[in-house]
Amino acid sequence: MGALDALTILVEFARGLISSRHAAEQARIRRAVDEVTSTVERMITEYDTASLSQRQLWQAELRSMYERISILIPVPIHEANNQRADMLVNMIAAGRVYYWLRTFDGDHTLEGLTAEEVRREIARAGVTRSWSASALMVLEHTLQGVPVTDRAIRLAKERCIQMIGTAKVQLLAFS
Repeated sequence: MGALDALTILVEFARGLISSRHAAEQARIRRAVDEVTSTVERMITEYDTASLSQRQLWQAELRSMYERISILIPVPIHEANNQRADMLVNMIAAGRVYYWLRTFDGDHTLEGLTAEEVRREIARAGVTRSWSASALMVLEHTLQGVPVTDRAIRLAKERCIQMIGTAKVQLLAFS
C-alpha cells in the first residue's frame, strides 16, 4: 500500500465512513497510519540528504496528500472537534510548512509559490498545533527576508516531527 492509498483510508476513517470495530479494519487503519506517518517523517528527516529531484517529488507528493485531505476542512463536526481529521490535516500541513521553509529562495518555493501564495496556503492549511506554529514563525521570517539560523531550522524540523509523532499516537489511539 502506498502513502496516497493509505491516506485515502485515513480520510474515510476521519469522516466516519469506516469503523475500527472489527479486527481486520483496525489492522488496516493501523497499517495506513504507519504508512502515512512514516512517509511524511521520512520526507522531513531525509530532506538534507535528498537530491533536488527527490525533494521536488516529495513536495509534489505532500501537495497531493494535502489536496486529498482538504475535504476534511473545516474539521469541526456537530459543534465538536473531529480530532482524527484535525491530527491528519495538521500532520500533512506540517510537512508542507517544512518544505516551504526549506525551499523558499527569496522569491519562490521549489513548487513555484511566491511569499504571498505561501501565506494564503498557510491560512488555508489550518495548522493549529503549537509545535507547528514554531515552524510557521520561522517560515514567516523567511518569507519576510529575515535570515534564519540553522538552529531555528532545526527547531522547526523538530516541531514538525513532533507533530507527526503526536498525530500517529492520536490516530492509533482512535483506531
